[in-house]
Amino acid sequence: MATYGGPGSSLFSTLPSGALGLSNQTEMNVGSKSTRNIYDLSIYEMLSTIPVRAVLTPKNILLVQARENVETLLQRLRDAQLRCAVVYDTQNLFIGFVDALDVATYVLRVTNWSRNITEENFKTLDWQGKQFASEISGCLMNISNGDPFQTITPDTILRDAIEILSRGVHRLAVVENGNLVNILSQWDVLLLVLARCSFLGTAVEKTISEVGLFPSQMNVFTVPEEADVVETLKYMNDNQISGVPLVDDIGKITGNFSATDMLNLNSSNFPLLSLSTKEFLIRIYGFIKPPVVCKKNDTVENVLLKFACYGIHRVYVVDEYFYPIGVITMTDIMRFFMSTSQRVVPTPPTEMLPK
Repeated sequence: MATYGGPGSSLFSTLPSGALGLSNQTEMNVGSKSTRNIYDLSIYEMLSTIPVRAVLTPKNILLVQARENVETLLQRLRDAQLRCAVVYDTQNLFIGFVDALDVATYVLRVTNWSRNITEENFKTLDWQGKQFASEISGCLMNISNGDPFQTITPDTILRDAIEILSRGVHRLAVVENGNLVNILSQWDVLLLVLARCSFLGTAVEKTISEVGLFPSQMNVFTVPEEADVVETLKYMNDNQISGVPLVDDIGKITGNFSATDMLNLNSSNFPLLSLSTKEFLIRIYGFIKPPVVCKKNDTVENVLLKFACYGIHRVYVVDEYFYPIGVITMTDIMRFFMSTSQRVVPTPPTEMLPK
């Protein structure tokens, strides 16, 4: 397993003014170096010549010790309003990520992949909740097989980084001289491109159908809102997806359930897994959040803005009757950025190419 300099590395002695080391703070503010202005560049220059360091932004990164228990990990993720933490070992070396999908996968392991949990299993769930909460965070690293600890350097060309993100990897550890210096996520790329939609030429004015974000043939995974929570998690795991639309008894979309909802679990409320997915969400949030949707004739720009404004990882495509007919994920957006840069931007003159 590759390891990288952790809280004891030189990284922590070069943090911005006011930032603290691990001894009294484990949310670090990183990547605040001044960078060249990229907003006057063409998309060709931005993707093919600009290094990652030019687009990194300061962000809070939650650091957790591998032996920290899951109950504490989830509380700290909720407090920081984050979906992922970086894990370091007893030698203060960074060794991996734990994210919401890992937590959801661990819930399935603790409940023995059971289906149709009822109130009769309440005592069992209560015991399983204590087991869930007491496990150490290090045991959850990438158990979903969807969150590998992949690394790049600050000098990696942006296009190469986006190519990795377009494979379904949600975030990349940025490592310099053996030290973790930042994280580049799919979100960073989305916000960067949205800052100047003209990077994408006329593509943003086209519909999602025209550019292939909504193909004519698409399988849509849906779950009845009355399905048990564990059954919904099992369905997501079987189909290798991190979120799913909830539908009513006639198939209309009513909500969204994702691995992120599992971050609200703790030893006390673990028995809520005995409820239907709909009732679980109501007990956790007080209501079911309405799903973020679009139509197949919506423009690319409109859909990108929905991702950014609602802070979500998927937008569901619905027909005129609100039946789900497709889904666009953040990974789909990364693939779109890659294909668009190849399709609409001509090769620049030789003098514009890096030497």
